[in-house]
This record gives sequence, structure tokens and C-alpha cells, in this order.
Amino acid sequence: FIGVDIAGQLFLRNKDNQLKNNPSRQTYSPEIKKFACTLSFYSMKAYDFVRKTFNFTLPSPTTLRNWYSTIDGAPGFTDESFKCLKALALKNPDNRIICTLILMMLNMTESNIVA
Repeated sequence: FIGVDIAGQLFLRNKDNQLKNNPSRQTYSPEIKKFACTLSFYSMKAYDFVRKTFNFTLPSPTTLRNWYSTIDGAPGFTDESFKCLKALALKNPDNRIICTLILMMLNMTESNIVA
């Protein structure tokens, strides 16, 4: 979020909402989407605090869930991870990129599967 004025964007969105006297239905900028997803990933309490501080100009938790649902969560290597690695490699062609592969096995039994 270096060089991106997230607070300024939220302030302007809040001001627009107050002038219209209703919540904004306009789309969120890519920066706000990224900020909202990152903050909610690290701490939902912090997300709720920032959302309330800026008069609910950040997306609702339901909207966040919808954004997360567009990410392929199937087992294996995701396109998102390869795209991220490619972007890092193109951004820093002189640097080596070191990755970690984490394998996790889950014991799936009938008692712990939520239907």
C-alpha cells in the first residue's frame, strides 16, 4: 500500500455518502479491495474498527466473503500463486525468489465435515 492514500479514498467515499444521504453503490478501487482483504485476513476486529471509524465505507463482511469466493481454493497449485510469483519475478529480475511449499494433510471424517 506504499504510495496509495487509502485513508483519503475512504474519506472521499464517506463524504460522497453523506452528501447523497445513502450508502454508496459505486465499485471499490483495487487498492481499497486489497486493503480490505488484507486487513480482514490479519484481524477481523481491526477491520470492524476501521470500518466503523470511516462510517462503514469499507465493504461489508458479506462483500468480502463474495470476493474471497472467487479465489480457487481447490487442492494443488493455484493460478493466483503462480501469477503472484510471476509478478514478483518481473518486478525484481535481478533478485532470486525463494518460495516455501507447505504440505498439509487433513483427516476428513464424517464427524468433522460441515454440510
